[in-house]
Amino acid sequence: MTLPRDGAREARFALLTEESELHLIDVGDGGRTARTRLGVAAGRGTTALGYAAGTGLVLGGGRLVGFDPGDGAELFSHACAGLDASCPRRAGGVPGPVAADGVLVHWTDTRTLQGVDLRDGREPLWRVSFEATGRRPPAVGGGCVYVTAGAEVRAIGLRDGERRARWSLPGAEGTVTALAADTRGWYALLGGRSVRAVNAPAR
Repeated sequence: MTLPRDGAREARFALLTEESELHLIDVGDGGRTARTRLGVAAGRGTTALGYAAGTGLVLGGGRLVGFDPGDGAELFSHACAGLDASCPRRAGGVPGPVAADGVLVHWTDTRTLQGVDLRDGREPLWRVSFEATGRRPPAVGGGCVYVTAGAEVRAIGLRDGERRARWSLPGAEGTVTALAADTRGWYALLGGRSVRAVNAPAR
C-alpha cells in the first residue's frame, strides 16, 4: 500500500510480513525508512492495509491496528470482525476502511459497531449494539453512518453514535448484498436484483 506524501515526508510504501513486521519504504529511492512490529501479521486474503486522516491502518487476525505513517509505531488496536464485515471493496477489488471526517467505523464483533476518532484512537467515540448479525460494511454520507443488520437499515450519527432513523426491510434479512451512501441518503442492493434508495433523515 502507498502512504501519500505528507508535509516534508515523501510518499512511502507500507509492507506487512507474515512475521508481523511493518516496513515503510521510500517511494523515491527504495530505502527503508522504518521497521517495526505490530500486533497483527499478514495473511493471504485476510489482511488489508489502509490509510485515513493521516493514520495508517491494518486489519487482520481479528484486530484493527492503527500506526503512525512516519515511524510505523502502533497507535491503537481494537477487536474487529474481519474484512468482509468492515471493509468494502474499492476499485480493483481492494478492500478499504470506512472513514469520513476523521472517524473510522467498523464492526468489533458480528453485533457491535464502533466509531474511532483517528486523532486519538485508543478509546472509541461510541459503540452501538444490534440484535441481529451485521454482515456488510457500513456506509457513511452526510454525517450519518448507515448500517444494515438483519432486516433493517439504521442511521446513526458519525461522531456521537446516536440513532437518527430506522427503516425496516421486510423479507430482506440476509439479502442486502451491498450498502452505499452519500449526502442525499442511502442505497441498498437487495439480493443482487433490485436497489432501494432512501432519503437521508431530517436533521
